[in-house]
This record gives sequence, structure tokens and C-alpha cells, in this order.
Amino acid sequence: MDDNSMSERILKKIEYIINHDSDLQEFTIVPTEENTSNKSPVLYMDHNLGLESWCVKYVYRHACADLFEVRSKLAKRKLSYPNMEKLNYLLMGALLIHPDVSTFWAMKRELVQADVISAEQELFFLKIVLSYKSKSNEAFSHRRWLLKRILQKAHVNQAERVNYLLHNEFLVTEMAANKSPNNYHCWNHRIWCMENLGSNCENIETIIQSELQLNSKWLTEHVSEHTGYHYRQYLIKLVKHLPNMKDFSLQYLASLTNVLKVKDPTSTLFNLLGISNKSLDDLHMTINVVSLLIYDLAVLLKNLNTFYEGHESLWYHRRFVIRELIKIMHEYSNTPFNVNNKVNDLYVKDEKNIIQSCLLSDNLSNSSENGEKLPKQKKVMPNKVESDVPLYFILIDLERDFVRKSCENKRNLVQIENARRHEQWLRLFLGINLV
Repeated sequence: MDDNSMSERILKKIEYIINHDSDLQEFTIVPTEENTSNKSPVLYMDHNLGLESWCVKYVYRHACADLFEVRSKLAKRKLSYPNMEKLNYLLMGALLIHPDVSTFWAMKRELVQADVISAEQELFFLKIVLSYKSKSNEAFSHRRWLLKRILQKAHVNQAERVNYLLHNEFLVTEMAANKSPNNYHCWNHRIWCMENLGSNCENIETIIQSELQLNSKWLTEHVSEHTGYHYRQYLIKLVKHLPNMKDFSLQYLASLTNVLKVKDPTSTLFNLLGISNKSLDDLHMTINVVSLLIYDLAVLLKNLNTFYEGHESLWYHRRFVIRELIKIMHEYSNTPFNVNNKVNDLYVKDEKNIIQSCLLSDNLSNSSENGEKLPKQKKVMPNKVESDVPLYFILIDLERDFVRKSCENKRNLVQIENARRHEQWLRLFLGINLV
């Protein structure tokens, strides 16, 4: 049997399995040196599909040759409907092997637009592709194109359909995130789905609450992956701008009770922030986001840092939480929140030099370790937040205690270095001196 006829049989068998097994879970290429068994290289068992690696080069070469031969005809709509149908099995095989070829996805889109294949079929096929190449940006981009097409055709009363699509995308992105660490492509796709599908859901508040709970579990299982924290920060910003989540903060108020050591954290929170002359919706929005941020600071990050010391991702998320809390304090105190841009630019461009040039000890001095004098910091009068908002002082106490405890284990040099960098970040970016 020649290579072309063998490749044809393999491609058609792959297409048949994908089209007839709605419970198909995964595709993979199985490493094999050569065909020693004299059997089909297509492996299919328990709703999982595999292809022996020895035949990949033949299959891919055959598919590419046929596809590029008709590419221009398809683009010019000069192919008949039956001939377009025959292209799909070639595209399936080529994209399963190498899903980052934008030309093949463009051909797929042309088949969808010609109603040769349905958007639903494509979403299923993409799930199989992402089970093997979970970081394929081209695959996620094609998926978003399909979802936009479905949304454009959906009627106003198809809320259940939108909910189903969102739930399905959550499952796909969770699968992709579990397949590959630090998969920004899948988390960015999840954010896109929240913005474009979730915005059309009536129960968006419930969805956000569920996402926050699932995300907390994800972080405990993937503590070093910043992608999960990035998604959580996006959810926190959503909470900040949703006035209808009036009962949302109840599950987080317990953390306020413990941290602030008060019996009525709701009313105490208003006093701590110095809130006055605000609408009821604004008050609820403030309770929601502040209680969530303090929960992350005093419960989630504290627990994760206790069991998983030395992970920089925990410290980066901590900085986000602190910055958001201080921004909110300034917003509700009608005080401008200004950051020293010059120091920010210097820190971003040459962080290493700053770390080497600034003392990160218990007592700050005006000279570096090699004797060079450091520029004197200007003394700035404290603003309203820094002088009158009680929550600001509670936050400083929390950070001082956290940095101190992080440095107690003298053997964990990584954790000590993270704590000192955090102390420096507080001083340079937010003007908070823990000494």
C-alpha cells in the first residue's frame, strides 16, 4: 500500500470516530518507532483517540498537499458543495497534528460559512484539538469566532442556550488549564467568555460567586501558577462594579470579624473607611469588594503561604489586594491616589539594581552596602487616608506581622527574600514604611 492511500484511510477513520462518538474525550500522538504490528495506527479505546507517531509525517504531508492544492479555489468559492465536504477530513487530520496553522483554520471558517459543517460540530472538534494542544492560541481564536457566530444567530429568549455555552466553555478551559501549566490562552478565553457570554446571562452574580469559589479551589491545587491569580483579579474587579450583589459579602464577613476583631463588621467597615454621603448601592459594592479583598489577604493567602512558602505568585497577588484596598480607601475619602511614576518606571526597568542599591533590613539607612549614598526620600505629609482612615493602619499592622512571620524561618532564604522585596515594594510604590 502506498503512503497516500494509507494516509487517506487513516484520515477518514479519524473523521468517522470524531463524528460518531459524542463522548470522545481526548486525542494524542503515541510515540512509536515504526509499524511493527501491521495494524491500523489509529488507536481508539474508552472514548479516547490516538495516532501512532510513525505515520504522522505521511498523514500530515498528504493532507497539506491536497489542502494547498484547492486553497485558492475554496477562497474564491469555486468548489462544489460535495468537494467542500471532502475537505473536512483533511483539515481534521492536519489540525489535530498541528493546530497552529492559521491557513487551515481560515479554511475551516469558510466551510462553516458555507454551512458545510455546523458551529456546534466545530466546537466539539476544537475540544478534541485542545485536549492535545491545550495552549493553541489559534484554536482558542477559532473557538471565539464560532461563539460570536452563534451569539449573532441566537434570539433574545435563548438564555438557556447562552448559559449552556458558557458552562461548556468553563469545562473546556478547565480541561486545558489542567493539561498545561500557566496556560494564559485558556484563562484569557475564560475572561472573554465572561465578558461576551456571561454579560447575556441573567444570573451573572451567581456565576461570579461560583467562579470565585472554584478559583479558590484551583489556587490551592496550583499555587505557583499566576494565571489563576490573574483570573481571580479579573473576578474581583467584576465584583467591584456590580451593585446587585447585595448578599454576596455574607460568606466573606467572617474574615472581617476575625481580622478586625469586631462583632458587626458591616457597620464597622463603614466607620473604618470613613464612608459618608454614599448611595445604598455604593455601600453594598464597597462591602462586597472590601470583604472579598480582606478575605484574600487574611484567609486565602495566609493559608497558602503557610503550607506553600516561597512561591512568588502568592506575593504578587498580595500586592494586588493591598493596592486595591488602598485605592478604595482613597476613593471613599475623596483623596487622589497617586503613585510615584518615576519610581515605578525605575522599578520596572531595573528591579535588580534597585534591590541591590536599597537596604532591606529592619533599619533603613541612607547608604548602600558598598558605601554609596542613596538619594534622600522627600518627606511628604500624610494625606487623609494615611492619617484618618482606621483600615489603613490595620492594613499596615497586617503587613508588618506577615513580613515578620515570613522571616522567622532563617533557613528559608527564598521566603525571606520575598518578604524583603515585598517590604521594599510597599515603601517604593505605596509609601508604606513597616519600620
